[in-house]
Amino acid sequence: MRDYTKLLVPQPKQLKTLRDLIREHLNHAKITQADLAQIWGMHVVSARRLLNPHKSRPNIIDPELIEAVVKALKLDAEDARELHWLGALEQGYKIGKLPKA
Repeated sequence: MRDYTKLLVPQPKQLKTLRDLIREHLNHAKITQADLAQIWGMHVVSARRLLNPHKSRPNIIDPELIEAVVKALKLDAEDARELHWLGALEQGYKIGKLPKA
C-alpha cells in the first residue's frame, strides 16, 4: 500500500489582490458592482472593467477610488491601510511587508 501523506506539499498562503479584498468587503456589505459604480462616480461597465481586468488592458485602481470605498463602507483603519498597501503594490511601488498598526 502506498503512503500518500508524503506527497502533500504545504502551499504558501496566497496573497489577496486589491480587487479580491474590495469584492470581499462589497459582498460583506451586500453592495453590488452597480452600487460601487455610483460610489466611484462612473458608469457600471467602467467599474466592472476596473474590478475584472483583462490581460490586454490591466487597469489600476487609483487611491481616490480606494478612499471612496473606505468611506462608503465605513471600514476601520486596519482594513483601509491594507487596501492602500495593496493598491501601492499594484501600482508598482517597491514596499515590504504590510506595516502593523
